[in-house]
Amino acid sequence: MVKEKNGNGISEKNGVFESEDKLIFGAAELPMDKFTLREKRIALLLLYAKSRTEIARTIGLSENTVKTHVKHIFKKTGVKSQKELMSKYLFGLNK
Repeated sequence: MVKEKNGNGISEKNGVFESEDKLIFGAAELPMDKFTLREKRIALLLLYAKSRTEIARTIGLSENTVKTHVKHIFKKTGVKSQKELMSKYLFGLNK
């Protein structure tokens, strides 16, 4: 179900809020405009608690390539781990 939120261009689908360049998971906004297309896909899989091995299989990349993208995602979001990424963008902790 998609619905407009407050007429500000942000829509909600299944509890995930979206705008043109960002995903908002009820806590902090994931800065999608800073990511490459592949980083966006990997970031979302990280937020769904997927391991690097699962991500590599899902996207069809090597684990080393996924590891490199994950490092870039962490740098761009200012976090140091998947747990911290999830805490910040899913649960609103570490703001």
